[in-house]
Amino acid sequence: MYLYKKHYVQNWEHTKPEARRTITIKKGNDVREDIKPERIACVTEQIGYWRKFNALHNWLIDECAEGEDDRNEIYVSSDKLLELLDTLKEVKKVIDKAKKKKVKVQTGWSNKGNTYAEIEVYDCDEELEQLFPTRSGFFFGSTQYDDWYKADVEKTIELIESELVDIDKYDYYYQASW
Repeated sequence: MYLYKKHYVQNWEHTKPEARRTITIKKGNDVREDIKPERIACVTEQIGYWRKFNALHNWLIDECAEGEDDRNEIYVSSDKLLELLDTLKEVKKVIDKAKKKKVKVQTGWSNKGNTYAEIEVYDCDEELEQLFPTRSGFFFGSTQYDDWYKADVEKTIELIESELVDIDKYDYYYQASW
């Protein structure tokens, strides 16, 4: 799961000399002659990476892709990033007030039957289900509201907050690949 920030860097004939951008692509110390700098329109930064944070995937698909999960790149407006930040801050408040409880979850199966483990989860699952629900599916990982979920929420808050200074200057895109 990736969040990209795209920087528009196209130079036009009417671009003033002091506003022109210079781009050089190198491999080691050698300039790549096969890439023409004057043709580069965008530079893309990968600013976010997650593994199996299915609640984030669920939110982005529902809020930014009209529920269409086709693994294509999805535009995420700065307004949606700010809405996501607000949602995640609410989730963090709920988790910070919660207590933990132990639950038994299936971890696999064998010829002897299913295997289970006891794990700790937060006791606020109904609130979290309303605010920022997990989503089950192939390669989606756990749907439990546990420390992994909390860590992903905190990581994503930090990432969005680090973008706040220039959030309106760039285009953001999300893409998942499994």
